[in-house]
Amino acid sequence: MKINTIVFILTIFFVLLLVGCSVPKACTQEAKICPDGSSVGRIGPNCEFPTCPESKLKINECNASQRGQSCEDGYNPVCAWYNQSIKCVKYPCAGTYANSCEACRDVKVAYWTEGPCPKTDAELQSACRDAGGDWLPDSKECVGISQEQCSILNGKFNECASACRNDPNATICTLQCVVVCQFKSS
Repeated sequence: MKINTIVFILTIFFVLLLVGCSVPKACTQEAKICPDGSSVGRIGPNCEFPTCPESKLKINECNASQRGQSCEDGYNPVCAWYNQSIKCVKYPCAGTYANSCEACRDVKVAYWTEGPCPKTDAELQSACRDAGGDWLPDSKECVGISQEQCSILNGKFNECASACRNDPNATICTLQCVVVCQFKSS
């Protein structure tokens, strides 16, 4: 009788243990807004956000072999973004150069992007959209671009801003992370 009771208890224990192992894990319902405007939710056993699609704005890094080389006289303007040795007080922390060769000859330049540098809010809006983001003029923010793209535009990146950040009167707010690149007023 004792052996049957012990076997019964052990059987119940192992059944409960196995049932407990097969219970699926539920992920939280946050959404990450991607640079292309789509959103992704947490997935997989570790509830991680999947990788977002790449944006259109491309960084072209300057390297040591480009420093001091002679350049052809072509005009294809690029925005050359300065390295950490330059302390900027105003956006953009960059200069427009005639072409990528001229930009990379300058030791202060870390990388360049296609086209002239954005200077006005309208140009900043265009650069935001080129990077795959949505421009919010009232708050001077570019929503949905990557940290790398925000850095290119010399903005302040926030990967999990509140959806209600620009509404001081909001009383109820959805629990979601909004990817935001913020800019200071000129």
